[in-house]
Amino acid sequence: MMTFTSQDVAFAAGVETKQVQNWATRNLITGHQDDEHSGGKGNARRYSINSVMEIAVAAELIALGLGPEQAFRAAMRFAHVGRGPSGWVGEPVDLRGQRRPGFPYHHNLGRTLLIVTKETARVTLEGEENRRVAERAKIVVDVLAVFSAVCARLQSLTGDERNYHPYAVLDAAYPDDVVANV
Repeated sequence: MMTFTSQDVAFAAGVETKQVQNWATRNLITGHQDDEHSGGKGNARRYSINSVMEIAVAAELIALGLGPEQAFRAAMRFAHVGRGPSGWVGEPVDLRGQRRPGFPYHHNLGRTLLIVTKETARVTLEGEENRRVAERAKIVVDVLAVFSAVCARLQSLTGDERNYHPYAVLDAAYPDDVVANV
């Protein structure tokens, strides 16, 4: 699995390297089991793609006015929780697909939203059934757009347009959701 330095993460998330390091020092970044933690002073931490997305989503939430602690709690729900159907407690479950942690739902299913309320954050597909909740939300982020921006920056960073095209990444992540073009 490919990992990324703090500088790579900062570039991919559209923030300064010092900001990523500050968030890591403050233990705001939840991290992921695949992250390579530093062995001490002088050894740089390396981040998984899940953590890159956690940082990018948190940065977007902070830019929209959420405090860092709440932003990283909400971003953690997107980056490190998943593999289930979309929906809210007490409301109909969206069975259109399952979501891998750190990735939006497959692009063929529609936009993936992170809806942040005072109490919680939920990742769901855009749809009429979620419109009422989104209207009451503190912040709504289109994480497919954030994911696409991160992929574009990783393409620029690595020069690898094929493996970092957002739709190609999602097609590889969700082979059962790929619909052949007619």
